[in-house]
Amino acid sequence: MDTSKNNDKLLAEALKRCASEQIQYVGAIQNHGVLLAYDEHEIVRMCSNNLKMFFKQSVLESIGHPVANLIGADLVAQIRELITRPGNWHLYPFRLPAVNSAQDGKLGATVHRADQLVVLEISLEPSESTRTPCELLSAIVRHTKQIQQFDDVASYCGFITDEIRRLTNFDRVKIYRFDSQWNGTVIAESRNDALPSLLNHHFPASDIPPQARALYEKRMMRNLVDTEAEPVMIIPKINPSTDKPLDLSLSVLRSVSPVHINYLGIMGVRSTVTLPLIQNEKLWGLMTCHNTQPIYIPVSLRETIEVIASTFSLKIEALESLIQAKAMEAGRIKQQKLAQLIRSRELSSVLAEFQAEYLSLAEASGSFIVIDENEYSIGEIPQRAQLNELIQWLKTQPLADGVFITDSLGKLFAPAQAYADIASGLMLIALDHLFTTYILWFRSETIRNIPWAGSP
Repeated sequence: MDTSKNNDKLLAEALKRCASEQIQYVGAIQNHGVLLAYDEHEIVRMCSNNLKMFFKQSVLESIGHPVANLIGADLVAQIRELITRPGNWHLYPFRLPAVNSAQDGKLGATVHRADQLVVLEISLEPSESTRTPCELLSAIVRHTKQIQQFDDVASYCGFITDEIRRLTNFDRVKIYRFDSQWNGTVIAESRNDALPSLLNHHFPASDIPPQARALYEKRMMRNLVDTEAEPVMIIPKINPSTDKPLDLSLSVLRSVSPVHINYLGIMGVRSTVTLPLIQNEKLWGLMTCHNTQPIYIPVSLRETIEVIASTFSLKIEALESLIQAKAMEAGRIKQQKLAQLIRSRELSSVLAEFQAEYLSLAEASGSFIVIDENEYSIGEIPQRAQLNELIQWLKTQPLADGVFITDSLGKLFAPAQAYADIASGLMLIALDHLFTTYILWFRSETIRNIPWAGSP
């Protein structure tokens, strides 16, 4: 039997199950914290089965009773004010009333609304935090000042991974960016010797199924503290308000799919932090931290990381706008040079003499030029009928100063998929708005051998 093929088949089946899994209804949390869910009357309706980790009351003694019996009237009042605002809110530091608490340490919590219930998730904060409040504030100030010096995405992402690893002490921090098909490429990494490098590796879209991406788009940072810890069930299993399991989309304690746990084990990873990177309200990529031993991220540090992530999104948007502006400016410069060249002498002789130099202006493999009624071609270009169809489509597209650029023509104009081998990329320069004089550069499809960190 071919073991590798059998393993690939098992992995494919596991990923298929994972893709269909409703992970927001997993019905369990990680065991380093406690979950309470209560209704508009502030009566507990659901809770995790490890309630006695923090409270003297049992699950049966708590469900159906006022939440104030557990967390105290003052904290209930504080939450009542918070939940008038949208989103997730952090609560720290605080202590539970001694009369109810089985834990006298400092606690951190998050609170949100789900399924007509208020969901409170509580974790014990480390007695000796690795980062003081002053250090965390300093990290934000330093980050805000230093990001001004970066003018390209790669170097900025490298800086971010170094900063996050310094703050969290994780063995490896990586940023990977999604392509249009949701495959991810690791574009930056900071690590020690405990874990191997994944820089420039590619991860197939199946690694992060659609429902997981949908949860990341809610901007939720996730800390999986220990892959070897047993999950804790939520009681009762069915939410009495909805007749289905509690929606844990916004839960920071939500348990993780066994398929994902197994995947991390294969990678030698025991603890993770995953942070979505959002640009223009869409998922741009992920920042992922890996560690070979369990690590819990305190609520205070969580907030610091989330602030840095929000500035990351703004900076990336600015950098990519700058890159696009530079590309458009380069196109305009080429437009001016070519207009001068065309006016200076007979174009056919220019093309014959400077074919390589002309194509190199756009790193192209072919070009089609129209000047009034005169047509010129050089290198590999689509067939005449294909050109006519493409040109008619281009006339309907918005042009920024007469320039249109894409490196994925077939994704924008489906008929171009038939000739992707010679025209995968395209740059149009229209020298007038009537399309009587224009230049098309074509770039052939490039097939690359890339290192996949999984079966694509």
